[in-house]
Amino acid sequence: MTAQEEAHQVYQMGCAAHARGNRHLAYDSFLRAIELDPNVSAYRLNLAITAQSLARPADQLNDMAYFQASECCRIQPEALGNWVGFAEVAMLTHHYKEAIHAYEQALKLQPLNARLWCLLGFVHHKIDHSEEAKQCYLKSVELDPEQGQPHFLLSTCYTGKDYDPARIAYHGEKAFTVKHKATLSLEAMWNAAHGFLGIGCYEKGWGYFEARLHRNITNQGRVLGPNKFPQPMWKGEREVPA
Repeated sequence: MTAQEEAHQVYQMGCAAHARGNRHLAYDSFLRAIELDPNVSAYRLNLAITAQSLARPADQLNDMAYFQASECCRIQPEALGNWVGFAEVAMLTHHYKEAIHAYEQALKLQPLNARLWCLLGFVHHKIDHSEEAKQCYLKSVELDPEQGQPHFLLSTCYTGKDYDPARIAYHGEKAFTVKHKATLSLEAMWNAAHGFLGIGCYEKGWGYFEARLHRNITNQGRVLGPNKFPQPMWKGEREVPA
């Protein structure tokens, strides 16, 4: 058996171990595969992802993850998955500028990929590049207006100094009414409520404001469930005389 054949065999063992949830065995297998055949980007990308998932109790593995993910791009720069994988690892290890570069390289390979534009915008958002983030989100919804996630993120862009209730209302509502709803649909509804109330569209605004009864509000990092009261909810009905 050649070194390349053994590396592939060990790599397959690592994939099987990862599928079973045994990340430590997967890590050892991917590392061994790289030692046997260092020029296969898939081995490095899988090691990077596994190392990062193990990094919570051992932060030094973040460096391993970042290095291996960057190496797979050097070895095979024409592979879209390598750049996307590197960008995700870079984000998780707080290498935000490198993540931006990786998503930009991925977009050179697939410039009409709406999801990649949204992900690039999100990284810009993380480091307060608000204008760049907005432009990326707008490009994403232009390419695929039925994706709710960029609409939701846009609804968060028009708060603070860039306050624009009409845009908050529009994108907030789109986030949970399009074909592929945003993952935080209740938060999007909450944003839409404030936007519509801000432009004086009270019927929609108060209707969407009901999201407050279901969303989990956070306070200093602690999730607060919706309040439960023993009394029945008043829905506007008139009090019946005794």
